[in-house]
Amino acid sequence: MCDDNKISYNNDSNILKQASLKATKKRLMLLSAIRNAGHPITAEEIFDDVSDTMNLSTVYRALNAMADKNILSKSIHMDGKTYYHFNDHIHKHELICSVCHKSVEVEDCPFDEIAELIAEKTGYSITGHNVEFTGICPECTARTKNKD
Repeated sequence: MCDDNKISYNNDSNILKQASLKATKKRLMLLSAIRNAGHPITAEEIFDDVSDTMNLSTVYRALNAMADKNILSKSIHMDGKTYYHFNDHIHKHELICSVCHKSVEVEDCPFDEIAELIAEKTGYSITGHNVEFTGICPECTARTKNKD
């Protein structure tokens, strides 16, 4: 195991412990699979990586436990699948390709002003929002054009 993996493994262990979850080998494996993916990933995709050590229901239970403790964020994309990713508590938005499911972070947030207006009108203290844009990435668009 390289030093980077040891550091990641230790950080993941601490993250689980701070959330009052045991740092089991299976949970650490799941977090490693999510970290290695580098983009939102489905339970089925994660299962493909760990199927020799755990079953799909274990994957779902562990992912949902970590989502309940805000270690992971989960979102249902337009394809109807639930995707998991680390909840880094950083305000961000994603543009997701509806063909290959690659995601790109959108830098600017025009919704802060809208959130302020909603807070003023409703009396709510807005604590966050999730926005998902879908489209077709340049690579998939080029592949489609090349087929014609």
